[in-house]
This record gives sequence, structure tokens and C-alpha cells, in this order.
Amino acid sequence: PRWHPRNECVHQGYASVALVPIRGKQRIVGLLHLNDRRKGRFSADTIAALEGMASHIGEALMRKEAEEALRAAEQRYRLLVDYSQSIIYTITLEGTLTFASPSWKETLGHEPEEIIGRDFRPLVHAEDRAACEELLRRTAETGAVLPGVEYRVFHKDGSVRWHRSVISPVAAEGRSPTLFVGNAVDITERKAAEAEQERLRDQLLQS
Repeated sequence: PRWHPRNECVHQGYASVALVPIRGKQRIVGLLHLNDRRKGRFSADTIAALEGMASHIGEALMRKEAEEALRAAEQRYRLLVDYSQSIIYTITLEGTLTFASPSWKETLGHEPEEIIGRDFRPLVHAEDRAACEELLRRTAETGAVLPGVEYRVFHKDGSVRWHRSVISPVAAEGRSPTLFVGNAVDITERKAAEAEQERLRDQLLQS
């Protein structure tokens, strides 16, 4: 015996030692360690049974790890959605809104429940609806994230706001997307500043 961690069992007086790796998806995720002070306590059949047990333990550990990772991801996503200053929404290819983040109320006055299930077109200025429809159509055709579109959208109180949206397609592999995740940012102040700059530029040219 040598004074080394792997020989600690020998120093403790164990004559039979079994170290069975616990595997999950070809990765060692743990170790099943059994000791006995008597000799010859682990036959080939016993080791085979322990390996089978370790395999089941490994599957259970990997499943629990995946569940915890999913739960953590869902918590991060919920924080992102709930506290994002921009509006996060989902919309079908036909134009039906299926989800709206809480920031919709803060930005446009509607409770998310008032929006879900509605067609987006009545919410958008008539002159800008075609551009939004074209973005949906082209994103579905290409399956890519395309440059966003700027459009006017109605606040619940009837006022008009300017938004810029970028959408990402959601689809199973090999299938055309039918659902899109959108991110809308209010650019009303920027548009007002641009309009003021244009007014001042025209005023200078006329003076």
C-alpha cells in the first residue's frame, strides 16, 4: 500500500473494492464505490449487476441535470421577457398574435390578454400594414432573420407610436416556419427628432 487517495481503502483494511463508473451519454458523471473487509466479495456477475445499476443511475442523473438546466433556462427567459423594455411577442404566419410580454401594457396600454388571439393589422397604421405583411412572408420563405421594419402602431388611447420590429422564425427542422418571435422597440422619440431635423433643414434652405 502507498499513501495515495486511490489506496485509502487498502489502508482502511478493505480487501474487496468495487469502483463502477456512472455514465450518462458516454460521459462519466459519478462513481459507485463499494467496499468489503472480506476478500472476493465482488464476482463478475456482481460487477455486471452493479454496472447495470450504475447505468440506470446515470440516466436518472442526466435527466435530473437536463430538467434543472431547462428550469434555469425558463427562469432566465421569464426574467428577460418580464423585465425587457422592448415588447416581445409571438405571431403566426397569418398575423395572429399568440403571446405578448408585460411591456406591451407599459408601451401601448393594452393588457397582454387583450392582445393575444387578435390579428395585428387593426393595431397597425393602414399605410404600414403591407410592409409588416411582407416581412412575415419573406421571413417564412427564407427562414432567416431579416432587417427589421418600421411602422406606426396605435396606443390603446388612440395615439400613434412608431415601432421597429425584428422577427425570428420558429420551425421544426426541415419544415417551413409558421410561428415567429418578434422584438418591438419604441422609436417614437427618434422619429420625432428626425422630423424636427428635417423641418429645420427645410427652414434653412428657404431662408
